[in-house]
Amino acid sequence: LLFTFMFIGFPAGLTLYYNRHKLHFLAITHDARLGRVATLMSCPGDWPDAKLSFPLAAPIALPGTGPVRLAADVDGARLRFSLDAGDGWRQVGPDLDASVVSDEAG
Repeated sequence: LLFTFMFIGFPAGLTLYYNRHKLHFLAITHDARLGRVATLMSCPGDWPDAKLSFPLAAPIALPGTGPVRLAADVDGARLRFSLDAGDGWRQVGPDLDASVVSDEAG
């Protein structure tokens, strides 16, 4: 996926999605201080409020231009997001619970 930001506030990225209450999202977006950044958003089954959590302590600054490759690796109940902004693959944030993105999670 190649895209250019048209409007700040509309992230792009990679989502492990079941519904509004069960998702994990590796987002590429814009930070007023850092510019282009990667961040994580999760809603691990918070019914009925669908409150998002943000597993990263701070967004990860990315180069202002150039491609960013994203990956998700699911192994059983473990979800691991990674990105490559031209300097090699690196994990983004902690391992997340992929099991919440299912019927069985409630």
